[in-house]
Amino acid sequence: SQQERYGELLIGPEKLTTARKADGKVLTAVPGDDVVYINLGRRAGMVLGLQFGVYSSQTGIPEDGRGKAQIEVVSIGESSSECRIVGVAPGQVIVQEDLIANPVFDPNRPLTFVVMGEFDLDRDGILDRDGAGTLESLITAWGGLVSKEITPLTDFVVLGAAPKRPKAPADGAAAVAASATADPVVAAWNAYNQGVEHTRTLSVPT
Repeated sequence: SQQERYGELLIGPEKLTTARKADGKVLTAVPGDDVVYINLGRRAGMVLGLQFGVYSSQTGIPEDGRGKAQIEVVSIGESSSECRIVGVAPGQVIVQEDLIANPVFDPNRPLTFVVMGEFDLDRDGILDRDGAGTLESLITAWGGLVSKEITPLTDFVVLGAAPKRPKAPADGAAAVAASATADPVVAAWNAYNQGVEHTRTLSVPT
């Protein structure tokens, strides 16, 4: 009951703009070069391999989070870092003053994430064998924290597709209960739906 009341006081995901705030900007970028420099370095807690989306300073970060380019930190200085360009959207070019952002990275404190569901990270139309594990590894590598439990202190829930829906068990409450404890498919389905409901109750951004 207290959790539900607390959830009503929190800012809902539709009002929260944390994930759409820029973390820094591009200091220098030469068209045609595969390296750019950003204004975040060792003082900001940068780590090698951390990736950022790049966004126009004119338009900011869109709701879907899709950027004009992707960059990865390859060398870290005291107050700046060198990044290689991982990819650029067709017709786009990285320029000085472009914004950079990564929802996992926060220079002030580590953010806590809960990853639920199944994912198709390579976008081949087939759910990955351990997409959730891959995302959890990225979050940890980029300085975030991963938790299995959703609490009012959870910063974000990364929500994938629902697990395979189990077949209806035989009639009777006892059969349903037995199926839920013995069948991993049923257990995964129940855990996912309970997690989604708990996320909504606590108004955790998804």
